[in-house]
Amino acid sequence: MLNRSLDETCKKVADDIRAMHAIVLIGAGASLQAGMPLTGQLYPILWNTLDNVVLARKQLAEKLNCFDAPAKNIIGYDWDKLMVAFAVIGENSAARVMFQKAFSEYDKDKSTPSLVHLSLARLIHTGYIEMVISLNWDTHLEKSWTSLYGTNINSEKTILHKPHGDANKPLEDWVFPNEAGRLNESILQEVARKNKNFPKVLCILGYSERDNLIVQELIKPLEEKCRVYRISPNTHGEGALNHNAEDIVPNITTLLYSDNIFDQITFKNQRDIGAAIAGERLGASDVLACPRLPQISLAKSKLNSSHCVTLTGSAGCGKSITCYQLAYDYLIDGWEVLRINEKQTISDNLLLALNSLNFKTVVLIEDAHLWPLNEIKRLCDCVNDKLKIILSRTESLNEISNDIRISNLQAIQVMQDYYLTHKKEVQNVVKEYDKTIGNSYLDEDIVNRIKTAADQDTPWLFNFVLRGGWNQIKHEISVWRDLDRADYLYVIIAACQIVSLDASVSIETIYEYAKYFNKQKHWVDDSIKYLKKRNMILLENGIRCLHIRCASNALIYYMQYANIEEHNQFLTMLTMLITRNETPLLGISWLLHTQEMNRYGRRLINDSVWKVIVARCLSNETTEKRDAAFVLNVLTRYRKQADLEPYFDRVSVLINNIDNTSAFALGAYINDVYNEDKALFERLLKKVSPNFISARLNDSTIDGLYGWGHFLSRLALSKNTSWKTELLTHIDQNRMEHLVQSVTFNDAGKLSEFLLGCISINKEFGYKLFELSIDFICQAFCHAPLLTWKEIHDRIIWLALGYGPFDVKPNALQKKYAKQIVDKLSITKIAEELSQTKQREWEPYARFLLWVYLVDKEKYQNIVINVDIDRLDENTLGLWETPPRELRLLVVTLAANNRVRSWVESHQSEIKRIDPLIGRIAPQVVLNIFSRGGCVDFCGHNGHDWNAIIILINRINKLDREITINIIKQNLSNITKCINTLCDLDCEKSRLILFLNTISKIDPELIRLVFESLDVIECNKNWLRTIESKKRSSIKTAKKLIELSEQFGGNWQNLKLLL
Repeated sequence: MLNRSLDETCKKVADDIRAMHAIVLIGAGASLQAGMPLTGQLYPILWNTLDNVVLARKQLAEKLNCFDAPAKNIIGYDWDKLMVAFAVIGENSAARVMFQKAFSEYDKDKSTPSLVHLSLARLIHTGYIEMVISLNWDTHLEKSWTSLYGTNINSEKTILHKPHGDANKPLEDWVFPNEAGRLNESILQEVARKNKNFPKVLCILGYSERDNLIVQELIKPLEEKCRVYRISPNTHGEGALNHNAEDIVPNITTLLYSDNIFDQITFKNQRDIGAAIAGERLGASDVLACPRLPQISLAKSKLNSSHCVTLTGSAGCGKSITCYQLAYDYLIDGWEVLRINEKQTISDNLLLALNSLNFKTVVLIEDAHLWPLNEIKRLCDCVNDKLKIILSRTESLNEISNDIRISNLQAIQVMQDYYLTHKKEVQNVVKEYDKTIGNSYLDEDIVNRIKTAADQDTPWLFNFVLRGGWNQIKHEISVWRDLDRADYLYVIIAACQIVSLDASVSIETIYEYAKYFNKQKHWVDDSIKYLKKRNMILLENGIRCLHIRCASNALIYYMQYANIEEHNQFLTMLTMLITRNETPLLGISWLLHTQEMNRYGRRLINDSVWKVIVARCLSNETTEKRDAAFVLNVLTRYRKQADLEPYFDRVSVLINNIDNTSAFALGAYINDVYNEDKALFERLLKKVSPNFISARLNDSTIDGLYGWGHFLSRLALSKNTSWKTELLTHIDQNRMEHLVQSVTFNDAGKLSEFLLGCISINKEFGYKLFELSIDFICQAFCHAPLLTWKEIHDRIIWLALGYGPFDVKPNALQKKYAKQIVDKLSITKIAEELSQTKQREWEPYARFLLWVYLVDKEKYQNIVINVDIDRLDENTLGLWETPPRELRLLVVTLAANNRVRSWVESHQSEIKRIDPLIGRIAPQVVLNIFSRGGCVDFCGHNGHDWNAIIILINRINKLDREITINIIKQNLSNITKCINTLCDLDCEKSRLILFLNTISKIDPELIRLVFESLDVIECNKNWLRTIESKKRSSIKTAKKLIELSEQFGGNWQNLKLLL
């Protein structure tokens, strides 16, 4: 608190400045509390400068008649020597530049604006201070101005003069403390001009007045005509206030400065793209992160010419951020940016404030549609070449001709392009909301999600889908439950939206179904307003959830916390929904396929409901054959297939009328019948006409190949060979041959399913078609190797050609076809594509090349040795610390390339945990990692892969037996855990026994350590289960384990008796 007399003095100073305005002269004392040094505190910077410019230091020593030594020893803390040092530095250009740069860096570190300088900046901005002459080098006043107003203090007119030097300009010559001061003639002329007719108040802050030139040319002439105030602890003379500037200046400012009715926008503290993706309202902090829409250039042109522009568009289109980005461009050009407060009304005071602005200014008005049009017009009448207004409104008002509309379509295209360009940054943000996004094999690709999001109607919905906004429904549902049960409304909308195939829901429909929850119209209206305010529904030709996945998630989470009464209310409503004739059959299928229906579907599908739906599906009038099949299929979740047998005559009619669109659904239905009851399946098939099916197949087109292939492969499950023979007899094989030869690259998946279906029905027929398709398959592999592999590997490579992950081996014919395909693979194309792949593609590529290896080892090697490891390495950045599965498979797949070992070695410093797969490629790396404290994890790939572990152990043992023993000991707990939980896979091909034999040869003591660590109780339980499988390899392994373990104690009598 100031004392009363000083308080009165501050008021007097403020009154004088209010009446006459001020010119301020600033000395070093004004910056002292801000952390800037006085001259006597510059010793360390000076010492460092001289020690770095040895020539200048030697010159100093010569002038002081002493030996050259470290500068601190020469100067110490002697003021006179300090002045001599400044003189030497001033004469040496290298030393001068180094000192000035060092001070500039020091100034940058002191980046927090001080209260004195902030106060001065405010008084300058309001016009009370008209001119500032700073004899300091520091930039505190400039920083304060920018922090408050976003612009440069001199961007529009020169207010701040710094005749002695500027830390922002370290390459110019400054006035050093040993030198006489200087005042440019332009400064003296400006001072004279401002005082010519109306003398100002001269305020001298923190200045000692020891510089004769400044006193004689500036201070004394002003003292003769101006009121003077001196603010410094040791000052004297007219208007002397013996206090620090911090005690006086802020108080004067408080008396003169009132809060602005505007929000000052400086665009500092910029955020990343995360705020936009999160769906937050965007503003001044997002202008750099968000993509710029093309409307900005048009808006800027209009603003330059008309001084006022309005951006319009639908909610969530991006108009607000576009307004801020437009304003930011003007800030960069030196314009201040203000925003009218949300609570402000357009009053005479506001208009007066606009007309009284001292600097060129852009004013932002958001949500202008909430303001009366006549008030907006009053604002726009204020614009001129120094005042511009930017408005945003959700609804365009035709009376204003400056409106520029933001196109949702255009905005989404810009966002898609921008996000794809910055996909790594976008993925990192999205992964925080949706863990299914990533680079691993089973993760969803961010590129695919971005493209899916681009199908939405507005930029806000684009970001909602991008981040998987449906995942927040669980939280929202729990919140709505406490707000007059708004969750009821949401699940009504959700259920109706699902059964209507993602269509909007009419308000009348909602009113109708609200009654099942004992709610009235006024509750519906209030809840709609609330959900809209939460941005969780859209009002577009009705009402809808933001996304169909929001709707399905809503049903899941609602049913999870609902009580029995609420379950019954909801299921009663659903009963009415799915039994209405207006509800599409596919909509019923969608609803019954939602996850939560697995738990509650049996209560929903009671006898009466089941009969109504089945009757509708099998009605002769239905045109929804595919959808009827889907519904019959999903109904089997809740009722036995046998319940439908009385309807098989009508079901057979549905099957006999199969076509392209219904083939897949009917295949799914008969597959479920087969899985539940094979005899029932045969009885159903007897009622189906093979002649009808073949006739329909003969009419099929390329679009139906996938569905037909699925349907045929399900028919092939039948034991009724005569039925299948009859079917084959009536198939137009010429038509089928023409069909498979007419496909394009986009049809590879359809073709593979169809060929598998035909092979399943009849091998001779199917492989004939397959042979005709080989050229196409080869062309597809040459066109897009990995994409083709993904499309056909499970049906063609695994099943049709017999190279699957099963014990079945390919026959001679299958090997022949496989060789024909591999022979035509392009080595260059595959190697080139593989060299550019990213993490999620490495596992499918490993499987692809494994197949090539099995068919033709030479071809495989030629592909691998042509892979560009350097290009591939660029995509492994950040993956080596604990190599993921995909990288491990990639390294092993490329093992035939001579550079792979050195590639792994080049990353060994990054690896903290290494597995058997990568380890066996570079065994020396394994030893190095273990020696520096890293982990060699035997179970680091596919759990306990004994073969891989054996290979690794043998290779590292050749290099260093002692380290190998210690590595095995490091893995002891994992080894014993695997043996405790013995399973059939451990026993196949005596894998586990081979491993034990391997470590025994290295050191017999290791076997003892393993078996002494076993849990006898766990072993008795788990080994018993393995023995009871009665597999020869399992019994053989168990016997060997018991034989070994008996050497180290343990009760194995029960197992021995069983064996």
